[in-house]
Amino acid sequence: MRRPKKRAQAMIELAMLAPMIFMLLIFVFDLARAAATWAAISEAVREGSRTSVTIGQTTAATDYAIIGNTQAFGVNLSISPVTGCVHGHTAGMVTPPPAIGNTGYIYILSTVAGQPNAPSGGAGYAETVNAGCNAITAAGLGRYPLKVVIAYNYQPFTPFASQFMPGGITMIASSTMSTEF
Repeated sequence: MRRPKKRAQAMIELAMLAPMIFMLLIFVFDLARAAATWAAISEAVREGSRTSVTIGQTTAATDYAIIGNTQAFGVNLSISPVTGCVHGHTAGMVTPPPAIGNTGYIYILSTVAGQPNAPSGGAGYAETVNAGCNAITAAGLGRYPLKVVIAYNYQPFTPFASQFMPGGITMIASSTMSTEF
């Protein structure tokens, strides 16, 4: 007695499973991209925080220097300061992320209310206090913690992953260092 061959069954099973395997593979690529984005955000925040506490031979760090270094180390990221609100909001979420996907905002904050929220070199950015933003308080001589925050709205690349995260993923990284001058 002869047994029937099962080659056709294997081809049909592969045809049914191949799209799911391919979609999972693409989803893994999106997760790897998210991990790389998180690493870049973390590195950028650390460098911005380091810049905030350094002092040169003639000048101290400014908001422009902090934001410039943060942007320079945020490789392949679209991050920028919030217009008129670099030092955070007074109420609600202090560091809201942008609504546009794959963009981020840079904030320079104080860890304690009433403490300085800008480096001693001066602020540089005009704040809109009447719009609910914190006023600028530059750090003088002394030891003050300054916190650099990036709020980033990560949007998955593939439509498959976007179905599970329609608004994207909000990634918030921060680094705090104390001034020592």
